[in-house]
Amino acid sequence: MTPQAPVRGLRRADLLTDDPAGAAAFWSDLFGWVVLTPLGQELACWVGERQVATCRRPGPGERPGWHVVFGGARGEHGSLTGPAGAVAGHDPGRVRHGPWAPAPRHGEPCWVELRVADGPDAQACDGFWAGELGWEVRAGGVDGSHEPRAVYWLEERAVTGRAAPGPWQAGHPGAGWMCFFAVTDLDVAARRCAELGGQVMGAPAEAALGRVCVVADPGGAVCTLVERPRGWGGALQVRDGSALGVR
Repeated sequence: MTPQAPVRGLRRADLLTDDPAGAAAFWSDLFGWVVLTPLGQELACWVGERQVATCRRPGPGERPGWHVVFGGARGEHGSLTGPAGAVAGHDPGRVRHGPWAPAPRHGEPCWVELRVADGPDAQACDGFWAGELGWEVRAGGVDGSHEPRAVYWLEERAVTGRAAPGPWQAGHPGAGWMCFFAVTDLDVAARRCAELGGQVMGAPAEAALGRVCVVADPGGAVCTLVERPRGWGGALQVRDGSALGVR
């Protein structure tokens, strides 16, 4: 992938877990996914006509949890490893989720964010991911705010961002990606997550994207729920030029 073939969004999110069937059952119950017949060792999860995820076992050296897979890149299927150990997959297929895609429905990805501590690693991540994927880096919020520290732009649309790490990264130093999924009713989704044996990692809160809540499945895979985002990036994407929105 090069800046001449910029990445415009996600192909899907992959959940790496030792129990793909159990994970697919949990998230399909929470999100209403349709889980199709296994493709090899993978379970394909769909919302309508768009695939949103696969659930599979980790390969050698792969860390369990949610992994982003960017779409629309030239070349073969593969992955990129950036500074501080952050890994993202790439798939030459078309982008299904992103700022040029239709508004996310319940259970679809609606944003992704690189989580890494401020400092040299964060600066190195900005340079690496923007350079490899063809993005422009713009400053975001300051320390203590609910804005991403940086936002990665393409053609005046926010594709993804970088933020400070959260408690979900405890025990995993370095950088990692947080996946965000749209839900119709955040309180109902959080309650259902707990009923299914998952964990609600804090009360719902207002953030740059809208109203959010961090949750984990019984296997410990962490993601963020966003209530009724108006589009990719939620409230962050649709702000006027005085803040971080489309300019």
